[in-house]
Amino acid sequence: MGSVALLKGVLIVLFVGLPLFGILQCALDYDMPGSSKVIWIVLMMFTGALGALLFAIMGTRSASFRTFAFSGIVGLMIAIPAVMRQGFAFVENTAASHVDDIYTRWGNTYMPDISVEQHNRVFGAIAVLETETQQTGKAVIANHLLESLSILIDDGDLTLSEYKEWDQHFSRRHQLAPAQAREFLATLRSD
Repeated sequence: MGSVALLKGVLIVLFVGLPLFGILQCALDYDMPGSSKVIWIVLMMFTGALGALLFAIMGTRSASFRTFAFSGIVGLMIAIPAVMRQGFAFVENTAASHVDDIYTRWGNTYMPDISVEQHNRVFGAIAVLETETQQTGKAVIANHLLESLSILIDDGDLTLSEYKEWDQHFSRRHQLAPAQAREFLATLRSD
């Protein structure tokens, strides 16, 4: 069972099963006065899992309901970190394959206007940007520059002026605001 399926199951139990079980438990509790039952049932109907947890803590003496409620909380505490780890691994693998794709396409692209030195400089720039995509403050601009390079490669006819414009953005990337990088990217997309 995957961690996402586990999380979905736990959420269904917490947000659907727990309030329903709590309402039934409250309605069938013979030791509880009728006015208290009405208050707890209305609370659980309007607040769902939160009301049911409060009922488990303060309103019932039923060991089975308390066990059910706290098992759901423990399940949630186990499932959320597992889903987060899976999500982070997916993002890292996607970014790495995107950069590998750019490396490959750049290596297979023939551009007569670009010198071997300039061509190799871009290989170095891709490596630098790959590292910067993992750094919090630099990731947005690095991703924009990688995407803009990808667009230029897809165009298939990279001119010397386009190379120089991209290289200038790469060289000034630490002074660029994310809005400037987005604007450069939007210009390339519209061409």
